Amino acid sequence: MASDRRTTGIDTAGEKLETPALYQASAEIARVNKDLERRVSEQTRQLSAADQALSHEIAEHRRTQSDLEMSRARLNGVIGAAMEAIISIDAQQRIVLFNAAAEAIFGWRVSDIIGQPLDRLIPERFRAAHHEHIRAFSCTEATNHTAGTMGVILGQRADGAEFQLEASISQIEVSGATLYTIILHDMTERRQAEHEQAQLKEQLRQAQKLESIGRLTGGIAHDFNNMLTVIRGYSDLMHATMASDDPHRADLEQIRRAAEQAASLTHQLLAFSRKQILAPIILDLNDLVMNLHTMLARLVGEDIILTSHLQSALWPVTVDPGQIEQVIMNLVINARDAMPGGGVLTITTRNLERDDYSIRGHAEYSAPAWVQIAVTDTGHGMDAATQAHIFEPFFTTKAPGEGTGLGLAMAHGIVMQSGGEIMVESRQDQGSCFTINLPATPHAIPMSRALPLTPHVCRGSETILLVEDADLVRSLTRAALERAGYTVLEARDGGEAQRHAQQYKGRIDLLLSDVVMPQIGGGLVAEQVRALHPTISVLFMSGYPDVIVATHGLDAGEEAFLVKPFSPQTLTAKVRDVLDQAADHRGALKSRAVMG
Repeated sequence: MASDRRTTGIDTAGEKLETPALYQASAEIARVNKDLERRVSEQTRQLSAADQALSHEIAEHRRTQSDLEMSRARLNGVIGAAMEAIISIDAQQRIVLFNAAAEAIFGWRVSDIIGQPLDRLIPERFRAAHHEHIRAFSCTEATNHTAGTMGVILGQRADGAEFQLEASISQIEVSGATLYTIILHDMTERRQAEHEQAQLKEQLRQAQKLESIGRLTGGIAHDFNNMLTVIRGYSDLMHATMASDDPHRADLEQIRRAAEQAASLTHQLLAFSRKQILAPIILDLNDLVMNLHTMLARLVGEDIILTSHLQSALWPVTVDPGQIEQVIMNLVINARDAMPGGGVLTITTRNLERDDYSIRGHAEYSAPAWVQIAVTDTGHGMDAATQAHIFEPFFTTKAPGEGTGLGLAMAHGIVMQSGGEIMVESRQDQGSCFTINLPATPHAIPMSRALPLTPHVCRGSETILLVEDADLVRSLTRAALERAGYTVLEARDGGEAQRHAQQYKGRIDLLLSDVVMPQIGGGLVAEQVRALHPTISVLFMSGYPDVIVATHGLDAGEEAFLVKPFSPQTLTAKVRDVLDQAADHRGALKSRAVMG
């Protein structure tokens, strides 16, 4: 019985007894449980680490997404605000990006052009070449040429208009897809600016050339005037003393007539070189054109239709009417000669605001308003080579003996001297249009006091100090004045004039002085003589009138002035007029002094 109790592990007192197998099982369970707890703890730690990594990854992804969206927004902002047109196309050359600048220059809306082929923006005749260029550019990508220049290409707007573009292209790979981005610059304004700049350069070149020719012709005319003064003067003196039946009278008259023709030619040269004295008045060009209309109609003949389109309420201009009439007549004659088989000749006038008309940015052309007169014909026109020379003196396309080549040169000089400009637009077989722009005038300008020719010699007994460096002119002038009764003190330069003024004991009534002389000019001579004879009157003379204002500080509108060449009658009439005006002025001062 004792052995049975040991086998069951139950003692007699009823207590449970542990056997070795049970003990071993209990230990194994404890070990497994501990290992399980360790594994659970490790898994929990790994899950926690994975959760943290996932949270970090999610946060990083969100930051990346935010940065990407911000970068995309910035890129879209830059692309949208770019001044240049930016277009992206895919490998099939379909448009996938079209910015605001592209909309502006091509005239397409984004919604209408996205997904459309690039051909929509290219003239049909150039599409194959563009495709080949992009294909060739794509082939160079293997050599890392991912950006390049397409150069100047031709684009086509939505309305079909073609225009030039400067283009550059780049290639990128996005998710295995190829995209091409093309940046385009509209060259319309640049081409226009280049064209205008070229025109300005050509106009400057022409102006400089004409100015140089003008100086030359003005100088020649000045010397001619001195010689013509002598020829005409002595001819007139001889003619006045010659009997009516003198056999040489006819010969002398031929000399006088030739001298007058030469003087007219010299006058035209001075007009071209802008060195003549004008007699400007305020006038309406419409009135001037209407007054000329009947004469111009007879001038052009019956096979030419003469029409006028004159703007009502035309602004006034201040010009020499005789000179402007001459300009219009020259233009009409040229138009007539350009239409030997007949045609239409049109004269138009109109007002121009400064905003309507730019006179090429020259500072001297600062008038706020302009008046335009244009002469248009339907004749054979001119090529560019001819237009480059038409305002030069002695240049003519007419047959020998049919023209002097001075008509347009004179017109150019008169218009420029009047403060305006003259231009021409012409094409062969399409006619010509000569346009004159003159500044509108808000107020009057004093007229020249030049006197017309008089048929008789005005006499006097006053003393005149004559200063002239040209010996022949001085001798003629002295002879004409002495025959008219004047006492003449003769000086060849300013030094002699000052000595006469110092040494002469009597009264000197008038200083008659040339303007342009060696060493001391006429203006300074007048100052020196006036310092010694305060009441002396002054009369200037010159064959080169612009020097009065530009070089010697004199004003032809304020100073008494005599234009060379002059006749003895014109000389004595002007001298008498100046002396009489001085006498009237002194009498008026004396009367006021007595009354005071």
